[in-house]
Amino acid sequence: MAITNAEVTLLNNMNPAAQRSALGTELQTTQNTVASVVRGTHTVSAAEESAGTLDIATGLTTVAGFIVQVYRADILLTAYDVSEATGTLTIATNGSDYVVTEDDVINYIVF
Repeated sequence: MAITNAEVTLLNNMNPAAQRSALGTELQTTQNTVASVVRGTHTVSAAEESAGTLDIATGLTTVAGFIVQVYRADILLTAYDVSEATGTLTIATNGSDYVVTEDDVINYIVF
């Protein structure tokens, strides 16, 4: 729930301690600067393997960064191709280093 400007004024004037610390202003600033974080797991389907690529919609419109790990048979893989555009992670075949394979498990954190 977002703090309105009217609520900021009320909180700032609530008591002497709130007035000295500008409590409402601090709360509103904090709520506006906390980054959204999305995390999840995706298991590659047969259709995604055939396509050689898959997209994961994160629900975020602005992405500052992401962390992706791909596991095959419980072994962490390396050298996969990951990119992000408008909140969607794309994992793709990367030459012979990594090929999108059914049942690969993709763990991700997007912020």
